[in-house]
Amino acid sequence: MAPSGAIAAAALAAMAPEGATDHVRALKLALQLRPDAIYFLTDEDDLTAADVVQVTRFNVGKASIHALCLVAPSSADTPMRNLARLNRGEFRVVAP
Repeated sequence: MAPSGAIAAAALAAMAPEGATDHVRALKLALQLRPDAIYFLTDEDDLTAADVVQVTRFNVGKASIHALCLVAPSSADTPMRNLARLNRGEFRVVAP
């Protein structure tokens, strides 16, 4: 049996991306569950600096938000990096 990480990677590779993600809605729904940590996996295409501010205010420092990006960023200062930094999380690129 393959390790669970390999199974997840294979499942993601088989998926065809479509449409836009409502990042703020998804993160707010997750934060309403009062978790200690969130692992947020996305390609970052539609995440904006304003979204990061809105989520950070909603979080009020309670949960660590770890930002896992499916695409290597083109610059050092990106919304995903800032989301992690402002919410006690880590930023990682998980592209194959």
